[in-house]
Amino acid sequence: MKYFIISSGILILVFAIFQGYQAFAFSSTIRQAYKVIKVEKEFEIRYYPSVTIATISSSAKSYKDLGN
Repeated sequence: MKYFIISSGILILVFAIFQGYQAFAFSSTIRQAYKVIKVEKEFEIRYYPSVTIATISSSAKSYKDLGN
């Protein structure tokens, strides 16, 4: 019985830590703004305005050159 209680406690603790991490990771995700154009039964059509998330300046000619 003691083994069961300890095992259950450890599982609950691991689950709580995992859920906390997931909540933190999701809250820091950038959410793109959109406007709903049309709603149907199983889907909706959205308009996403253009956006630049990140840019870099480089003299590289390809992605392979960026790593060197």
